[in-house]
Amino acid sequence: PCVSEELNVAPIFHFGSVFTENIVPSMIAMPMPQGNHLSCYHRWAQHGVLCNDYLPRGLSNPNGLVFGDTVGLTWDDLIPSLVWRGTDFSYLTKMKPALRKPDFEKDVKGKMNRRIEEKESAVRAIRKSYNSLIPRWKGVVWTAQAELEARKSKEEGSIPWANIKFAGCMHEGQKAKVGDVEYYQQFDAIGIPAVGEGMS
Repeated sequence: PCVSEELNVAPIFHFGSVFTENIVPSMIAMPMPQGNHLSCYHRWAQHGVLCNDYLPRGLSNPNGLVFGDTVGLTWDDLIPSLVWRGTDFSYLTKMKPALRKPDFEKDVKGKMNRRIEEKESAVRAIRKSYNSLIPRWKGVVWTAQAELEARKSKEEGSIPWANIKFAGCMHEGQKAKVGDVEYYQQFDAIGIPAVGEGMS
């Protein structure tokens, strides 16, 4: 998007999540930051040359981006799954107070049916709270449901259609791996896959 000239303000290049509504008219969404991001942006601005990390992956560039035609993949080689990793930030609860993170005791453990298999019971229990969960946690619920469906499928090699999990969170004022935090471990242990491996 372009910034309107009538505003007479400098554009804000924001390397992270941005508003979907036009709250800050001069904010321009940029790619999510990573270790080499700003140095590559600087290199491009000064010399018009892309860093290897943003060029196609190949034998001479093992860290590049993956494009099907450069690594020999076709459409049929793709895995039909929605994958997301991110951080469990609580910003949305400030804007939409009715939405929340799940309470393990109230939303899962306290609603489980002990007469059915534990994972299926846990998924059924958390689905009852689905409408009150923040979107990122709704993705975890979809993943738990997709894992159940894949496990019950008669197709050999069936994989879940959703793989939406957390990689990081804020814990005691510090960014932490979700696998190191008890809150997420308890969901994971009972079959609700909140803990995801890193992807970068």
